[in-house]
Amino acid sequence: MKQYLLLLAAFAFLFLNTLTGCDEEDKQEQFDDTKQIESFSFEELAPVVTGVITNTDIALTVPYDTDVTALTPTVTHSTLASLSPASETTQDFRLPVDYTVTAEDGSKQVYTATVTKEEPPLDSSNAILNFSFERLAPVVTAYVGEGEIKAWIPDLSAASNLTPTIVISENATISPASGVAQDFSSPITYTVTAEDGSIQTYTTTIAEETEVDLASGPAFTWINWYLSVPIDNGGSATSIYYEDIENNNLSEDAAPFFYPNDDDSYTMYTKFTGATTSGYKEINGSGYCRTELREYWRGNQSTSDNWIMDRKSVHGLASTLSVEFCNGDGQTYVAQIHGRSRTGAPGDPATVKVLWKEGELITEHYVKPTKEGDLWTSKYIRKTSIGQVDNEKFTITLLVKRGVLYYALHCEAKGIDVEYTELYDYATNGYIHDNYFKTGNYFKWNDDKVEDSQVILYSARTAHTE
Repeated sequence: MKQYLLLLAAFAFLFLNTLTGCDEEDKQEQFDDTKQIESFSFEELAPVVTGVITNTDIALTVPYDTDVTALTPTVTHSTLASLSPASETTQDFRLPVDYTVTAEDGSKQVYTATVTKEEPPLDSSNAILNFSFERLAPVVTAYVGEGEIKAWIPDLSAASNLTPTIVISENATISPASGVAQDFSSPITYTVTAEDGSIQTYTTTIAEETEVDLASGPAFTWINWYLSVPIDNGGSATSIYYEDIENNNLSEDAAPFFYPNDDDSYTMYTKFTGATTSGYKEINGSGYCRTELREYWRGNQSTSDNWIMDRKSVHGLASTLSVEFCNGDGQTYVAQIHGRSRTGAPGDPATVKVLWKEGELITEHYVKPTKEGDLWTSKYIRKTSIGQVDNEKFTITLLVKRGVLYYALHCEAKGIDVEYTELYDYATNGYIHDNYFKTGNYFKWNDDKVEDSQVILYSARTAHTE
């Protein structure tokens, strides 16, 4: 019996040991060993870029212009595993980045994420940006339009052997090449080929430059002008149109400010009344009063009848005047080129002005803003003294020829005869406002309603080419 009990105890011990061993093995098998990256994507990109996972390699292709130095991936992995670096952690992917997945049981798997940029698209730009004849004196810069190039040169006989300097789109090619002499006696076609193979052709023609005539013809073509006088008209200055000027049909209030003289000139009188073209202003405010002509280029009775400063056209004003008296601070503007806003060119800049200051003539013209976002304003202005005319009769000419501004001044009594002198190249500097001429008596005084100014206008001739 004793032996039987000992044998039974031995069997029980072995059975318990077996059960205990199974429990320990079961406990060890509870720790998960899965350690996979299941998805890897850049959700911040549009469209979302999803990685291709092959074994332990993750490949992602992003758009060519993506900043890969700071991308934030979204990563999913085995539920019970951990990830380093963690999902949603910004990384620099200029080089491959390793991601380590650690399973619940402590085992690890390393994945390598590699980001590749797409090849950039081939450039489709195929434009001629600038076309000029640098060897001519002065240099001639052509008008470049849609499929058209046109240049005006002083001597047409030179057209048979001209060498153009041509600037084209980056990555494009041109035929014939820049810097190769051509016979422009007949039109020449230039072909610009973009990097992607697309082409654009330009037909180039040369014409002889002719001077605009600002010395002959009618002294006034009234259909091309309207008059502003400082008479209150519902809170602003009064406008008088060409029919009333031609017929001398000004109101009793307006007549003292503008009237014809026996020699066919006109007296333009003004003083500060508060009635300005920008509304009624108080003394020492922001506005000035004027008796001044405003141009309608083509004679359309609209303030949208304006012109532009481009390489193709020529626009000129020759105004003959004398300042009889100018009290207050002794300053009045006698001629202007005024800008108007258009698409891409906000603001209405007083781009060019000619100031009579105690007998001295001074040109004031705006130049290209140097600060990004700034408009063409008096913040960027250049002033040039061009002659002392005092109260004598003089002719001031403003000419915009192929986008370049010139002035000329003639005053016989003072022996002044200044030929066309360049002031500024507006076309090159990206000026795209609409414009119109003004002339008369724009009195720079608003301290009181007593001081006054009077100008005699003998002629105001304009000329335009398109």
